[in-house]
Amino acid sequence: MSVAIKKMAFKFSIVKKGWNVKQLAEQVPMDYVYLNKIINGKANPSDLMAIKIANALNVDVSEIFEMKEKV
Repeated sequence: MSVAIKKMAFKFSIVKKGWNVKQLAEQVPMDYVYLNKIINGKANPSDLMAIKIANALNVDVSEIFEMKEKV
């Protein structure tokens, strides 16, 4: 499965939580640089990492990521 970010929803979820990207990276925990790459569409997270990010933000994974079947 391929995971793609829903950029606006993702950024809104971070702001709603009152965090910045660095704080989110600390909460997941994950590398800040890698998280920035995900946000900027330069990297796609694994299914597990997408779930961890969504859990840290207290949102459903489908709110901030689009799951696509690989063909």
